[in-house]
Amino acid sequence: MSDEQSPFDELLRSPWAPTPGEPGGKGRRAPWSLVAGIAIGALAVIGGYAVASGGDATSAATTTTTEVVLTSTPSTGLPVSEVPVDFPEGFAQVDDMTAIKPEYMVDTGDQLIIAFTTATRRGLTSSGGFDGGDWVLTTAGGDELTSSGIVYNTAVVGGFSVQFDKEGDVTPRQLRLVDTWAMDSRDSTVEEPFTGVPTELSDIEIDLGGGVSLSLDLSLGESDGEATWTLDGAGDRGGSVQVFVVIGDQQNPSAYYFDNGSTFDFGSGVGDIATQGVTNLTRQEIGGVAADTMSINATVTLIGTLPVDATFDLEGLPTPSR
Repeated sequence: MSDEQSPFDELLRSPWAPTPGEPGGKGRRAPWSLVAGIAIGALAVIGGYAVASGGDATSAATTTTTEVVLTSTPSTGLPVSEVPVDFPEGFAQVDDMTAIKPEYMVDTGDQLIIAFTTATRRGLTSSGGFDGGDWVLTTAGGDELTSSGIVYNTAVVGGFSVQFDKEGDVTPRQLRLVDTWAMDSRDSTVEEPFTGVPTELSDIEIDLGGGVSLSLDLSLGESDGEATWTLDGAGDRGGSVQVFVVIGDQQNPSAYYFDNGSTFDFGSGVGDIATQGVTNLTRQEIGGVAADTMSINATVTLIGTLPVDATFDLEGLPTPSR
């Protein structure tokens, strides 16, 4: 692995790494064709980015407990109507900085999507937002549905939606957030010999630190490629994996292969969360200096959980027509 600064460092960095010059900015992109989003004072149907969230989880990161606690307000000598509050009325606190509130829901037939707004604690500025979590929806008949996705869009700042897959008609009654996601992003690069395409490599081991490693089988062709990966040491939940391959000279490569599920706008969100999977790669010719080495970079976002318990009554929540 080269110690020199590569011009592709920006390309290969984690989507949760701070933007240069900023302490901790985050962005998300939105390739979904139909999701629900929310802007305060207006309703919008927006494109979004889905994150798989079903199933029980074992924390892949060090976790602490976050509780929604109601406390009495100390006396300030001000009239009740003028006493400062941390968050607007109707918002439930989910961590030290953030509170959330459901605004409306959309029934698409096979999916129920509930749109939320977020609020930052009074007097503070958040550079992040709500990263997602696991939800349980209770219907009027007493059935429980587990969330199947979280939806974001950069056009709706502070907004997100929770997706539930369903069969037939359901009448939502209550929504409960059972935990929030804790992101732990890691990346590492290894070098391997390059003898031209096609190339087939097996059992490439990438150490991500803290007992977590990634095993890759790599296949590269003239126009595309494929990386079959397995995460070890990341717990039952696992994480999201992105793979980039630089061919030739690090400073001036002849070509590279990139994950065709990501983009170059640094707005990529978490992809499929798993302990194993397949990443499809697209080849891009650069025309730089050829060399007999290639650099394989893996960016892995481990998904741990922070326990929380926030409950929302859905009766009377607006349901705009599609």
